[in-house]
Amino acid sequence: MVANRNTQISKAVVKLREMSADEKARDMYERQEKARRDHEWAMDYAREVGIEEGRQKGIKELIESTKLSGMSEAEIERILSFKCGG
Repeated sequence: MVANRNTQISKAVVKLREMSADEKARDMYERQEKARRDHEWAMDYAREVGIEEGRQKGIKELIESTKLSGMSEAEIERILSFKCGG
């Protein structure tokens, strides 16, 4: 694994040297890297938003199902604080 990383690093260094010699290639590479980072950020953000939305939906469904079971509000709050770490 270390040898594989060293090979990848060596290839990256060679590529970087080649591209730094060519301004257009360097600019294109920088734009591609920015686009890649922006995409990764957007995916991470969307994932976090989706997780939070799912969590909120789950809490609402839990509240509804526990109300249907005849539990008191205090019992529901106790369960939610235990399960959600509140």
